[in-house]
Amino acid sequence: MLIVLGLFPAVSGFVQHIPEPVLGGATLVMFGTIAASGVRIVSREPLNRRAILIIALSLAVASACRSSR
Repeated sequence: MLIVLGLFPAVSGFVQHIPEPVLGGATLVMFGTIAASGVRIVSREPLNRRAILIIALSLAVASACRSSR
């Protein structure tokens, strides 16, 4: 990804114009989803997509609230 951004300035310019709150929100959801997937692997309890999304969002919100203090 970084190589593409370095070789094509137009792509890099597009990424630079994405607002920081949008990138922050996407990052929170991504890391929350990764954490929820890890919990699923550890627990071996079958979780559906809705439950994983709920866990991911709640972890992301908890992480954001914790880091803002």
